[in-house]
Amino acid sequence: DDPDAVVPANFSLADLNRLIDQRTEDLKAETLALTSRVDGLQRENEGLILRCESLERSVQVLKREGNWDYLAPYIPRSHWIEQGRDEEDAEEAKNLIQSIKDNTYGLRSDDGDGVEISCETFVPSDRVLTPHWKQLANAIQLSERFRTLNFYNVQLDEHTLQRIERSVRQKGIVEFYLDSNQFRGGEGVRFAIDVLKSNRTVDRFSLSENSFHTTEDACNLVDAVLEHPSISEVSFKSSFREGITTYSPVKRLFCGFGTDTLLDIYLSFNGIKTNGDRCIPDFLSANPPLERLILWGNQLTDDDALNIAVALQSNTYLGYLDLE
Repeated sequence: DDPDAVVPANFSLADLNRLIDQRTEDLKAETLALTSRVDGLQRENEGLILRCESLERSVQVLKREGNWDYLAPYIPRSHWIEQGRDEEDAEEAKNLIQSIKDNTYGLRSDDGDGVEISCETFVPSDRVLTPHWKQLANAIQLSERFRTLNFYNVQLDEHTLQRIERSVRQKGIVEFYLDSNQFRGGEGVRFAIDVLKSNRTVDRFSLSENSFHTTEDACNLVDAVLEHPSISEVSFKSSFREGITTYSPVKRLFCGFGTDTLLDIYLSFNGIKTNGDRCIPDFLSANPPLERLILWGNQLTDDDALNIAVALQSNTYLGYLDLE
């Protein structure tokens, strides 16, 4: 191990080569360990930067607010009617505003364990809602931690998503759901990726009934899931359907690196066609820790089912599989 040590005169060339190879391997191992340590320090540094930025934003919110009150303006029912909505739409918009208000007060009073905005019927984005979303974002910003972030059947525009994304950084989110939001472009995917990057605690993630606008967006989100250290449950139900090459993100999911934390995968109603590709059975035959796989409502063939059945002969973890 001493670089100044003298090599014995009776060392053969083969012995010398073995010594050189050993020292090369030792150096590789040391370099790998140092690289891993540097990567870890870099991640810690990025986390500290995000935390400092979050604290700075919290201070700015407190300075602006003084004695806080919910000051978002009242939106008359006539606004929605003038927009061409019917009475039911106007009522649902009213319920959405109340839900935003309830979540805001819950976070402000420390009674809330998360943000859950859910509508019975779809409510599209509207600029008049911006002050209400701002109130919610400020309440999130001032929260130390919360468990759930859930938006269902409500559309958020790009500006609102950016505001909320900044407020949820480093909040320790465990459950993150985006379902039936009808995003107009790639803003929903960018929001999801950024939230996952700044919340390494997420255990359950869903982006369902939200069609991707490009294959690249779908693959980028799959990569973000695979790269995430904690996600055990992921759902892309009815999302890999229109306007993209459906099988590309599916293959990315099963053939990528980082699937060792996934225990539950939901991919129903995506129109998946393998065209003879074996990435799903190959994935299952490698005996990953996956416990539940939902593939019903797709276009899998009898051959696909047979290949999966054969793969399961060497799988000891999967406890539930649905292909119908």
